[in-house]
Amino acid sequence: MVLFGTNGPLLRGLVFRTSLEFCDNCQHASAVTQVPPLRKPDTAKPVRVRVFSPLGFYPKHRIAIPGARLLVRDDLIASAIQVEPPEAHGLGDEHYSELEVLALEETRFLAGIALAVHPDDGMAFTYPLSEHVDVDFGLDDDALFEAAQQLATRISEDDWWSRREVLPPICGGPAYEWRDIDADVNVARVLDVVRGTQLSDHLLMRGLGALLKADMCWQHREIADQSDRAQAGAWYDELATGRAVGRPTAKI
Repeated sequence: MVLFGTNGPLLRGLVFRTSLEFCDNCQHASAVTQVPPLRKPDTAKPVRVRVFSPLGFYPKHRIAIPGARLLVRDDLIASAIQVEPPEAHGLGDEHYSELEVLALEETRFLAGIALAVHPDDGMAFTYPLSEHVDVDFGLDDDALFEAAQQLATRISEDDWWSRREVLPPICGGPAYEWRDIDADVNVARVLDVVRGTQLSDHLLMRGLGALLKADMCWQHREIADQSDRAQAGAWYDELATGRAVGRPTAKI
């Protein structure tokens, strides 16, 4: 049996099946384990805007759930996600890594997009760039795109970053790759995954982060195999040993 193969299909199928099991039983699980519903967005929390590289494989439609949006144009893809400081989710200095660029809320939403696609229907995955900008809550899509465009321009004008990033088309980068126009990502499934993911479950968040990074690493042939095994293997080990699936809140 080949576990990892191209894009780790067995791993992705395993993760999707466990996410289905959780999401299909969300109502029962919430009654037993007190899994909270997705809260109404807090207008006091900032919105983190991030732009995306053409190295991902994207749905060609907007995805919006409470507190998070993926905004899609031919020349620019951006996310706008409400975030809190990591301390709000029980993360202290001992968890700090200068190599971790995503907030927990971002990891949860982007993993929700990846896990919303059944393995039989192909894939969807994002490739977020490292830089971000925080804006006030309440901006419409046009204003968020404006902030994202300014961020993309700033990245492209920075010599250090521009030599290390594959920039979006609006900055002269290659075109985005899209899922089939008829193959929409199921937004209800994204919401199910986000609603069922507790940000204070650090083991689960580590696994979701590993899934996102494994997809990103596979876009670089020089490190694809080893990086996929290292990242995805950690997640598979957690599933296989029961440490991740032993608790209802971690069945994703």
